[in-house]
Amino acid sequence: MKLRITSGTYLTMLTANKFFKCDPICQLCFKEPESIQHMLLTCPALHESRYLGSLKSALEAHNVQVTVDNILQTIMDVTRIPHIPSTSNPQVENISRSICFAVHSSRAFHLTWAGYTFRRPRRRKTPNNNNNKGAKVLAANSRR
Repeated sequence: MKLRITSGTYLTMLTANKFFKCDPICQLCFKEPESIQHMLLTCPALHESRYLGSLKSALEAHNVQVTVDNILQTIMDVTRIPHIPSTSNPQVENISRSICFAVHSSRAFHLTWAGYTFRRPRRRKTPNNNNNKGAKVLAANSRR
């Protein structure tokens, strides 16, 4: 999940609006457009699944100011935070991965429970006359 979130391919309501012309407002809290930042940091519906305490402690341990931007940057790419040494990167990376997975899982559960899906309804296959062409040829040959 973290790879999809950091690469920009994770489908939030804000990005879904570009493709499906749906409402960009978060379908969990109905307060603001659902962006990656909203989902990871501010959505009140996902508050319980978001355990940022260990990430904040890691930032404070390296004298990094705990701000929304620094937390989001640490989740997205810990190597961009200059005060965190490369030896601490694996621990912080594991924390950020688990945050991404927990938030994604909780979001998916809540959206599924509410009956919401991003998928377009599948078109029903209609019988095509070309599909019956072989049967017509067989029937014509059997009459001869």
